[in-house]
This record gives sequence, C-alpha cells and structure tokens, in this order.
Amino acid sequence: MKFFYRSLLPITLLTGLSLFFVLDLDFYFTWTSISSSYSDFKVFQNEYFLVSLTLFSFLYFLSVSFSLPIVLILTIIGGALFNFYAFFACLFFGTLGCWVVFLASRGFLSEYFKRKVDPYIPSISSNFNKSPFTWLISLRLLPLLPIWLGNIVPGVLAMKTTPFIVATFLGLIPGTLIYISFGSGIGRLLMQSEISNFSVFDYPDIYIPLIALFIISSFSFIIKFVRIKRNT
Repeated sequence: MKFFYRSLLPITLLTGLSLFFVLDLDFYFTWTSISSSYSDFKVFQNEYFLVSLTLFSFLYFLSVSFSLPIVLILTIIGGALFNFYAFFACLFFGTLGCWVVFLASRGFLSEYFKRKVDPYIPSISSNFNKSPFTWLISLRLLPLLPIWLGNIVPGVLAMKTTPFIVATFLGLIPGTLIYISFGSGIGRLLMQSEISNFSVFDYPDIYIPLIALFIISSFSFIIKFVRIKRNT
C-alpha cells in the first residue's frame, strides 16, 4: 500500500495531467465547445438521467484527482445540466478526488514540494500547525484559488487524513453551491439561446451567486489578513 500512494499514485496522476495537455483535451472543455454542444448534452441527460449523472460524477472525480484545470467549468456545467443534483455529486466526488491528491502529495514528490516552497515553509508551517483544520477550511472558502493547492500543502505538511477529509468537505460546500447555482442560471440561458444578448441583472439566479462569491472571497481574505497581522 505504501508503494502505491508513495510512488505509483503520484506517477499516475502526473502522467494523466501531462496527457491531458499533450492530447489537447482541454479543447473539449472550452466554453465555446461546451455551449455549442449543450443542447445535445441536455437531450442525453433528459433521456438517460442516471447514466449521465454517473458519467459526470466520474469525470468530475478524475478532473479533481488529476488536478485538471477544468474543475470550475465542470462545476458550472453540472449546475446547468443537473441543477442541484450536481451539488451532491460535485461535493462527494470532489472531496474524494482531493483525498487522492492529498495521498499522492505524501509520496516521493513531497520532498520536491518542500524544497520548492522552502522559503515560505516557516510562516506556512507556523500558521498551519496552530490549527490545520481551521487553516484548510479558510483556504477552501476562497473559491477562486485552485483546488489542488489545498490538497498538496496539507499532504506535504503531514496533516492527518480524517481532519483533511472533514475540512475539505465542509470547506467546499459554499463555493460548490455558488457555482452550481450560477450554472443553473447559465443552463436556462443557454436553452433560451440568449447568451449573446442578455443583461446579467435580468437573471437573479446568475448575479446572486456572483455576489455571494464576492462576499465569501472577501470575508475569507479579511479573516486570513487579520490572522497574519496578529501573528506578526
């Protein structure tokens, strides 16, 4: 088991991430590509709801596990296609994917990551070690930060598994809910073919999540700033 998550798992994840870009798979996850095929996705989703939700959940798990730069757009598309069913899928499989990266960060690459961030380790470690659980939740509450950042740092700094999973699950709830709500509004917009000439203020299900995102991000930033000032 140690060989798996210390060697095989990190190699697998790095290989998958590399292949994603080598094969130009990111092309299929551009907004232009997805919006042009949205009606076909919606038809399939209406006819095969459970199958499509299962496929989406598996794709979401892979995207988080391989730290692919498509997690955000997948969350939005999930909201557009499945509404709040996608919230539970993204939350559960997103947490599971984060745990996979967390395990991999404890492998042979942990020393590499430690050397790369060595100048920042003392300050990060001091804040992290005071309350790993609170530190991770605060990081997760910044929805604009890449999700992989909150997976690798706790692994490198030897956070325990159970607190990591719980903090990740709780910390992902607000951001996931906001993006799913936003995606639900975008889905309605796409079905009405109004994406090119609409006012965001005509759609509360679009602008309210954006306002909530701004408030949560600002609140999390203020909390982090106050904590840093107290420690200096």
